[in-house]
Amino acid sequence: MLTFWSLPAAPVALAQAVSPIDYGADSLADPRLGVALAAIAELADSPALLGRPSSQQFIDDAFERAARTAAGDMLVRSHVERWRDALRVTDAPFDRNAAYVAVGDLVKNVLRAAGSPRDKLISLGVLAEQTSYNARVLRDPGVDAGDRAAVGANDAADTLVPGLAGLRGELAARGAKRWG
Repeated sequence: MLTFWSLPAAPVALAQAVSPIDYGADSLADPRLGVALAAIAELADSPALLGRPSSQQFIDDAFERAARTAAGDMLVRSHVERWRDALRVTDAPFDRNAAYVAVGDLVKNVLRAAGSPRDKLISLGVLAEQTSYNARVLRDPGVDAGDRAAVGANDAADTLVPGLAGLRGELAARGAKRWG
């Protein structure tokens, strides 16, 4: 049975911290990058997970892919190391807010640099992972409603994955989840 989370090479980003992503060279590489970027923000919620070598490698790989996606963009090139440094766990107290800002800045600037239609493909990956994370961890009905609506409206990958349009519509139609 096809589900949104069984899309080709869709990672379960936080299973045992993280699993490496084979971004590939196909047209689903951009949504995979979006999933990875959202997963990095999720890792910032847990410095213990974020500090694991596998997590740091996952972040390095995602940053490398993001830099290639935004190749030639001076803003990304000039800030990528500073953004990456905010996600390193050292002996100094971890600044979660700086980590969130770094990921947000990276995502915003990669989307800008990628341009249309790639920005919509990356956004779909980000939104899909955020929807899952909210359902598993945050359980915020307002966030859930917004994420579901945004996934439902983003048709960028519909021609790439048979059946995706129906799944997106189904996700959006269910409305916000109320957790007890």
